Amino acid sequence: MGVGVASFAFSPLFQFLVDHYAWRGALLILGGLSLNLLVCGALLRPLRLQEDQSITTSPQHPSSSSSSSPLLSRLWSLFDLSLLRHWPFLTYTAAITLFNAGYFIPYVHLVAHIQRKGFSEYQAALVMSLTALTDLLGRGMSGWVSDLRRVRLPHILALWTGLTGLSMLVIPLGSSYPVLLALGLVYGFCSGAMTPVVFSLLPDIVGVGRIFGALGLLQMIESVGGLLGSPLSGWLRDLTGDFTASFLVAGAFLLAGTLVLFALPRFFSCSGPQNQCPEPGPITNGTGPSSSSQAEPQNSMEPQAALVTGPSETVTFSGSGQNHSATRVEDANC
Repeated sequence: MGVGVASFAFSPLFQFLVDHYAWRGALLILGGLSLNLLVCGALLRPLRLQEDQSITTSPQHPSSSSSSSPLLSRLWSLFDLSLLRHWPFLTYTAAITLFNAGYFIPYVHLVAHIQRKGFSEYQAALVMSLTALTDLLGRGMSGWVSDLRRVRLPHILALWTGLTGLSMLVIPLGSSYPVLLALGLVYGFCSGAMTPVVFSLLPDIVGVGRIFGALGLLQMIESVGGLLGSPLSGWLRDLTGDFTASFLVAGAFLLAGTLVLFALPRFFSCSGPQNQCPEPGPITNGTGPSSSSQAEPQNSMEPQAALVTGPSETVTFSGSGQNHSATRVEDANC
């Protein structure tokens, strides 16, 4: 939600900087502001979740082959590249890449589009500020609706992405300032609502134990769409003379990504969420063992429960002189 807060506050500031320092000076100031992210990043520490301790097996990688390079094997395991053979993950990544190709077009070109309609720079900046405000509201409402677990996350995401695409398609129809403002507000709300669901759905697809590798690969691949979308939009504007084609293509990217979501496993299932998350386990900052009221196992050979996904079955294993049973649950997301 910080994205919406910052966009609401900084859009008029950006226009002020351009007016007083020209675009080169404004970029220097924005670069200085962005360097503060280095300080924020240096203060981050990894969280150690109880689920992390339960992962007892690592993804398959080519280390089993005697001819494989140790470096290649380590990279395969570190980045969890086995996800590149995970069809649901690849399908989801393709959808998000298409979303990214169109998602940023209004943020990049809506101000120029409004100015081209004959309105002032600060009127255009006001539209972006209010768009960011509805983006903020959309994120909060989408998170609340998702937490209710009354509608499956894939369906929620498809709803918001479809509405975001449609809102882009109708932006060229706006000619008066109130209409352009209203269209900007609708786009901001829908695009803000889709963003948190993108990341909330990922554990349902790959499982909690592989979320870090999946998140890294997803963001690396989806950035291709973000990098290509804005230049394509600018090229279409140069080719046609206005931004109509740019917004139409951006909306088409969102709608195409929505159609790709339909290929996810069990997308058309209307059953409710299959799993409810247990109470959160102890969390530490990664600098030492987690503190918990529960006693730690004294025997290092004590069997550990691992949460896995796959077909439902019951398995029996032995440890510490006793037999134990565990049930593997299909599509576990907790």
